[in-house]
Amino acid sequence: VSQSRYYGSANGTRKLNAYSPTFGGNLTVSGNVNLTSNASLIQFPSTTDLPKLYLFSNTYGLGIDNTDAVFFAGSGGGIRFKADSVSGTQWGRINGSGLSVEGNLTVSGTGNSSVAGNLGIGTTSPSKKVEIGIANDSGNGLLLAAYSSTFSNTASLNLSMSSTNTLGTLSATAQNWQFGDIRFGGVNSSLARAVSAIIRSEQDDNAGATYNAGRLLFLTGTSSAAPVEQARITSS
Repeated sequence: VSQSRYYGSANGTRKLNAYSPTFGGNLTVSGNVNLTSNASLIQFPSTTDLPKLYLFSNTYGLGIDNTDAVFFAGSGGGIRFKADSVSGTQWGRINGSGLSVEGNLTVSGTGNSSVAGNLGIGTTSPSKKVEIGIANDSGNGLLLAAYSSTFSNTASLNLSMSSTNTLGTLSATAQNWQFGDIRFGGVNSSLARAVSAIIRSEQDDNAGATYNAGRLLFLTGTSSAAPVEQARITSS
């Protein structure tokens, strides 16, 4: 040790004095290291051979550009962490673009989870609030599966409307209000998505105290015109 001194204390510990110590070899501490300064506590030199800070062993803990560490900040950008085991190859990453996970992502909390933007399943560039991308696989799609010993506890798809612009606020709807559409379509010769048929639900009367009257409209289009109503089922 150069440029440093140590002195003993009543309980047998050794303390370095105010000089800055320099060690030429490895420093091994079998007890605790207490850092009490408000300045930078641990500082590494800025070199091309990026240093590594290990906790517990060479393959566990925190590392800098160390792909063996469970949690490390590397030159690839952001902070990466092992999703499961140290020997695995699946990573999670947190950077300016958000959180990405190479393996499975499970939200096990019992509270509510929310997505402020669009959610893509099978696509990284969703154009709607929820977009499911399916490439060359006729067996995939959207499945709502219910499991119950009661015959009326079925899976359901709810399309609902409230006559207000405020999220979470309920306001009575009036006659002729549209509740929701199920739309079918393809891609036209201009390479744009085009709606060809619609099943639409509308309110068929004024709002009731418990229920609202409804009707179903069936619309189809042609190669030169948008879908128009072809048939309807009313509440009466």
